[in-house]
Order: sequence, then C-alpha cells, then structure tokens
Amino acid sequence: MRHLFLSARYFLAFVLVGCQGVAMSDGLDAARAPDAGTEDGMDAGGPDADRVAPDASPRGDAADAAPALPSGPAYYVTLSGNPDNDGRSEESAWSLAHGFANVPSGATLWVKAGNYGAQSLVLSASGVHVKGYRASINDVHSDRYSTVAVDAPIDATSMPTIDMGDPGTEQTAISNAGADNTIENFIITNGNRGIVNRATGVGAVFRNLVIVEMGSDGVANDSSQPYEGFGLVTYAQAVVENSIFKNIGAHSCQAFGEGASGTVFRYNDLVSADFLQATDYGFLINSDTDVDAPPIRDVRVSYNRIVRADGLWHGMHGIVFKYNVENSVADHNDLVGTAIEFSMPGSRFNVAEDNTLVHFDNGPGAWHARVLFYNGPRNNVVRRNVFRTLWQAIVFASNGEDLIGYGDTSNTGFHDNRIENNIAADVTGFIYSNANLDGANHLGDREVHGLVVRNNTVLDAGGFMSWEFRVVDPVIENNVLDEVPVQRSLSEDAVNNTRGSIVNPAFANNVYVGEHNAYYDAGFPRIDNARWVDRSAIPEGLVPAAGSPLIDPEESAGAADDFEGSAPSGSRDIGAYEAR
Repeated sequence: MRHLFLSARYFLAFVLVGCQGVAMSDGLDAARAPDAGTEDGMDAGGPDADRVAPDASPRGDAADAAPALPSGPAYYVTLSGNPDNDGRSEESAWSLAHGFANVPSGATLWVKAGNYGAQSLVLSASGVHVKGYRASINDVHSDRYSTVAVDAPIDATSMPTIDMGDPGTEQTAISNAGADNTIENFIITNGNRGIVNRATGVGAVFRNLVIVEMGSDGVANDSSQPYEGFGLVTYAQAVVENSIFKNIGAHSCQAFGEGASGTVFRYNDLVSADFLQATDYGFLINSDTDVDAPPIRDVRVSYNRIVRADGLWHGMHGIVFKYNVENSVADHNDLVGTAIEFSMPGSRFNVAEDNTLVHFDNGPGAWHARVLFYNGPRNNVVRRNVFRTLWQAIVFASNGEDLIGYGDTSNTGFHDNRIENNIAADVTGFIYSNANLDGANHLGDREVHGLVVRNNTVLDAGGFMSWEFRVVDPVIENNVLDEVPVQRSLSEDAVNNTRGSIVNPAFANNVYVGEHNAYYDAGFPRIDNARWVDRSAIPEGLVPAAGSPLIDPEESAGAADDFEGSAPSGSRDIGAYEAR
C-alpha cells in the first residue's frame, strides 16, 4: 500500500500533461470471484500484487525480450497484400480482409503496421492468433498496460490501424466468432463500433488494443451529443488486457449476458477526456434488463486505470455491475473522477476491494467519484478501498429507472450490504443517501436493511453518515472518526419510523477524535488521541501505534497488512488497520 497514492497523483497529472505506462508487479491470478458458499457469502481472497511508481516509458517495445512465437502455420498481411497470393510470406502476403476470412484454425496471422482504412472484418476460425507487428514479426508485445502512451497521437507505423473514417457508420471493425482466438496489437479509430466478441467466441483474448475517438461529437459539452461509440463488447467469456479505450461515447468495454461470465478486464487504461463526446459507461458488466434474465457471474475488473477529465457534462459510470450480476469483483483499480457502481436488486454478492477513488475537489460538483449502491442491490461488499478528496465516498441512491419485471419495487431493500475496512480522507461525507424524487418511487421503497459499517477509518471529513432513506437494523462498529465534526440527518426514531432515520441500530466499539457533534455521544465515545503511526501518511500511516486506545485490550495479534487481506488472529482493533 505504500505507493498507493503515487498512482493516484500520477492520474491527476495525466489529465493535464498525458500518461505513460506504469510498471506493476506480477500477481494477478486467474479470475477469482466471491465464494457464495462461505459463511458470509464472500471470499476474502484477491491478488497481493503491490503497486509501484509510474515507469517513465511505455512497456513492451522491441527492446524487451520477445515471447516465443505462436505455434502453428504462419500467414502474413501487409498493405500491399493481395487475395490472390498464398499469404505465406511478406512478399506473398494477403490483404487484411482476405486474411481474416481465410486464415485456417490453429494458425497465426501476422499483420504488418499501416493504415488499412475502414474495415468490417469477421474472424470465424478458431485457435487463431492474429498479431500486429511494426517492422518485423513479434517486435510488438505488451506486458502490463499498453505499448502505446495514453496521450500519444495515432501512429499507423506502430501497429496495424483500422481508421473507419466515419463515426456515424454502424459497421463493426472486427467481429470475432471463433473460439480461443487472440487478437493483439491493433489500433481502431474514428468509427462507431470497434470490436464485438460474439457468443461463439469463448476463450478469446484481446490484448494491446488501442481503441480511440469512437462516436460522433456533439455540438457542446452537454447532453445534446449523440449516443454513439462502442469500444469492445463481449457476449462470451474473454480476457481483455493491456489496452487503451479513450474518448468512446457510449460504452468503452462491456461484458453482456450469461455467456460472458468469467470475463476478465485487467491492466487497461480507460479515459474520458473529450468535451464533445463524454463517455457514458466505462466497464459495463450487465445482464439483460428483464428481471428473469440469467445472471452474468464471476467477472473480474482488476488493475485498470480509469480517468474522467474534470468538467465533462457526463459523470461516467466507471465500473458498473448492473441488472443481474453475481459473484463478480472490482479490485486494485485506480479511479479518478468516476465511480464503482452496484445497480439494481439483481446486482448481488459482488465485491469492490483494494481500489483507490480520488477527485479534483470535494465539493458537490464532484459527485461523479464514489461507490454507488443504486436501486436496491444487495449482499455486496465494499472493503479495503481508499477514498480521497471526494464529495461523498459511498452513496445509496434511487430513481424510477424502468426495469422489466421489477415495477415499483426496483429499489426496495438495499439488503445486507457491507462496508468494511475502508479509509476515507478529505471527503465531505463518508456515507450518504439520496432519493432522486422523479415521481416513480414511493417513500416505502427507500429503505436500507441490515447494513454493516465496520472497521472504517474516516478523517478530516464533513460527516460520517447522512440519510434521506430509512436505515433499518444497521450494525455500526469498530469505526474511528478523526476530525469529522458534522452530522446531518442521522436520527434514531424507532417509533415514528420517519424518512432519514435509523431504526434499531447496533453501535459497538466506535470512537471519535477531536471536534464532534453531540450525536456521537450515543454511539461514538470520545478519545483524546488515536495515536496513529503517522497521521499524515495516508493510508499506510493510519495504523494504531503502541498504546493507542484503538487497540483491542484483550488481544491484538494481527499484522499491519490486514488492510491487504490477511485476517487478524485476535479481536479486531478499531479502524481499518491492525496495530503493529
């Protein structure tokens, strides 16, 4: 965790001056998801890879050791290729369209750099490796993140480029229909639809893609812009890694439906910085909108860097588990100016863990960056995340979004969600609820049941919990508030059961430090000094030092790295970290 905010600060700098590649340690395992069979329905597992400081240059150019060549027969595509050739060498290369249509299963299709113009390619063979190269085969390969800098202009000499030439076209640049194919090292730009992985494309890998400037610009930085621009959508299990998705109007990356269960998005850069084409969805994980649609499960969104430039009219849904999504994980992502969301009652048993969320300021205009529980998701866990310089860290909200089969119950309950071991600093509020009264919901819909808020550290904030909903049977324990003076709309009212009240709360082992509101006396006894290891070092310094009143008096044998996932062996200390 020591380098956690080096990457966050780096993101803020990127928005102003551009971004280069970031080197990160190994440790990303195959996709792992919560185990619904455990006692609490969640698996505490997750990769332990450390974050490191940004590298000064992109990764994966020809100076690096090249991986082994793919096995199987090799075929070639160049700008001067011809369908009448045999495709077995550069001198007898195929055209791009002919290569995609005729490469046999199990072969490698080497595609040389150049601008191939508008294309509508379909790959139907299986077990094919389609790999772009710059000057000689295998001279472009990615390790972590793309070989291209995020702010670099389009350069068709660096890898094969498909320039669609018309953002209004409905053509898809590349469609994959074959199983176990890999498509690697391509640029797609200036179109509407980048890549579609069809339902038959199980096991596809998409690596080191640069998909940028997709969709037509609007006339202003407002909602008048057209809803266009799709980067990559998969209807089958796939891996999407080391790629850039930038300035894509509608959906940058989408895993849709039951067939896409098990998909992994990792080590990608996703950027919305076009004031005339603000991105709507970043990583959208969703089923169909029907309440009876089979769920999409076991999707993992990991180690991605997601940036929304300041001042865009659209807030961008950064990582979204929407409709019927189960047992999926968003972990170790860095988000600037955008959100992680659980949306609709069918979004359940999912986890957001070990992410950082930052913004440019903590005023109401910075509402875009947060973890959002939207319209009744349940049994989700938000743990071990760091929130800094935000308006509200965690928000419960509802509106009347029409979901087939749900009707007026689309946002009831918010049952049994857990908020644990998070750190929030310089936020206006830690937890906030907002009923968007658009006429479709009734007061009784807006309730939160069985919420657990445990082992969180909140400092230099405007408030801890503020509610427009009823909060029924919450458990609020082992939280420490350090200089969190304001408390709004949090009143215990078991008799009248009015909106904005807490009904039957269970407070245990909470404390506050410094300036406070009188309400805290009921569930947050005061201490004079938390005795942090280093209060100025956020988050890694927020460990109770020897003699801290936050340490459990009976036993505190847990390691200081429990924030990263190792469980304490004794009773939990108060706050996100165990004592050292």
